[in-house]
Amino acid sequence: MKGQRNQGLSEKALINQKLRQLIYDYAKSDSDKDLVFSSDFTKDERKMMHMTANKLKLKTRSHGKGDDRYLVVSRKQDIWQTVEQLIECGGSNERYELIPPIE
Repeated sequence: MKGQRNQGLSEKALINQKLRQLIYDYAKSDSDKDLVFSSDFTKDERKMMHMTANKLKLKTRSHGKGDDRYLVVSRKQDIWQTVEQLIECGGSNERYELIPPIE
């Protein structure tokens, strides 16, 4: 890779750079879907992804244990934004169902 901008970066550094870019692109997008990473990433890679997402004001959560542990990155959203989205899509989505109050 002579002459390449990434010349001299280790494979680990290249992976981290690509992961950071992926999270950055997600933060700049208007996607309302979560970004779900496989359980193939190491503890250190997940830690770096948590830190990157948090700097971009994104929400992170790890799920699973041991080799099955994986990371989910999502947008922080207040309850009224969620309610508006649920109303727009008919009252439910893959995550929530809007239930009106009982009188």
